[in-house]
Amino acid sequence: PAYTEAAVLPDTIEACRNLEYPAEKLEVVLCYERDSVDDTAAICEEAAAGDERFKAVERDEPGGGKAKATNYALQYATGEIIASIDADHQFKPDAIKKAVAWFQDDDTVWCVKGRCYGANPRDSLLALHATVERHIAEKADLFARDVWGGFTIFGGGLAFFRSSVFDALGPFDEDILVEDIDMSSKIHEHGRKLRVDPSIITYEENPATLKSWWSQRKRWARGWMQVAEKYIFRLSGNRSLPVPARIDALFT
Repeated sequence: PAYTEAAVLPDTIEACRNLEYPAEKLEVVLCYERDSVDDTAAICEEAAAGDERFKAVERDEPGGGKAKATNYALQYATGEIIASIDADHQFKPDAIKKAVAWFQDDDTVWCVKGRCYGANPRDSLLALHATVERHIAEKADLFARDVWGGFTIFGGGLAFFRSSVFDALGPFDEDILVEDIDMSSKIHEHGRKLRVDPSIITYEENPATLKSWWSQRKRWARGWMQVAEKYIFRLSGNRSLPVPARIDALFT
């Protein structure tokens, strides 16, 4: 999904071109908002015109937000495995190959989360702080949850899903500000696995100004409160979940 992302989208598209994965099995849906105020539309259309793996989709509907755009794009995705990334995320070349292997080994795995590396720590002291903070969260907290069977989540702009997940659970909740955490909760509630593999890597932009950092963290805080209200008792009291996952969900 892309709204006014001309500054970062070319690098994301180039990273998709460089993926170590059979071209005939790869489909890249570039869903751009018609209301974008830069060259986002032109960049998407040019990519689709020059490479049959790319599909440019224009969204011209009321309301914004990542969940709405991602749900719109899902209509055009035809693969068995669907990777969702933000417009400023660049895949490491081996990312798809590593992620797909998880789904081949275990039918109960519905989602796989990789690791997001900060690509701009030198932009400002705040960007450096956000990058270090993210590294600690991705490599320690989120991965540790997977190791000891806790409440795994795919917070961030990178996740892989079986396409059947959306048939079983429906699309992303467009009323929740952190649709990723909401979907993580739904996957656990239905007794399926969400695995975390820090060797699956994308590179992302972190907030470099106080305004952008505050806007991001305020949205996260409000969204997490929405999820807590919705799931705190549904998950902690769900006896079909392992005890570590129930305790960790309550703590989280």
